[in-house]
Amino acid sequence: MTLRLDDIHVSFGNVRAVAGVSLTLGAGDRMGIIGPNGSGKSTLINAISGIVRATGAIAVDGHRLRSGSARTAARRGVGRTYQTPQTFTKLTLIENVMLGVPTAERRGGTGSAWWRPRERRRTAEALDVLVTVGLDDLAEQPAAILTYGQQQRLALARALATRPRVLLLDEPAAGLNSAETQALGETLRAVNAGGVALLLVEHKMDFVSALCPRVAVLAGGRLVADGPPGDVLSRPDVIDAYLGVPHA
Repeated sequence: MTLRLDDIHVSFGNVRAVAGVSLTLGAGDRMGIIGPNGSGKSTLINAISGIVRATGAIAVDGHRLRSGSARTAARRGVGRTYQTPQTFTKLTLIENVMLGVPTAERRGGTGSAWWRPRERRRTAEALDVLVTVGLDDLAEQPAAILTYGQQQRLALARALATRPRVLLLDEPAAGLNSAETQALGETLRAVNAGGVALLLVEHKMDFVSALCPRVAVLAGGRLVADGPPGDVLSRPDVIDAYLGVPHA
């Protein structure tokens, strides 16, 4: 099992944002997390990626992650994107992506004899990732020229450059038009086919249903449903969670 969550709780003062969530995600899985605003979706993936502290246990490939440590999560293969694309506008696209490409530990050698081959490798890896997201033709252009949809793709490229085992996506289709959303889905399927598990928070129900064979629903920080999209979205308690009215 690639990702395992056991009884995850996250609190901010007296506010319980995530309350006892347990989930598992395999290497070939694509899972969507849905729920009304304030249900704890983004907080949950912030806990997995080490942005916020949590109680309970989070493990990747059997290795337990240290709570509140983004570095530990990244080292264990957790990559992520954010609701707002995290890009450096004054850098070129390939320079943006190279920031995420792991650097090999230096083991002897001095000067350019050590540095140049490794930089060529990192550049090649960054270009491969840009090909994956369809931005290789803009590799040498500054990120400042990108449209919002292209910024989202660049943010995805930076996350992929870290070679994740688990990729967390926070509303990746937000702000995208229908063509961009469809292209994103195709890219994510290709990434998943390469063995990367996908866990995405999203409000576009049609996008989630088309991409993810499995959907989890959060309401009030609690997991209220987990299963195939068609089954989950037809459940009365899920409908109630979105409408905010208890089911009679």
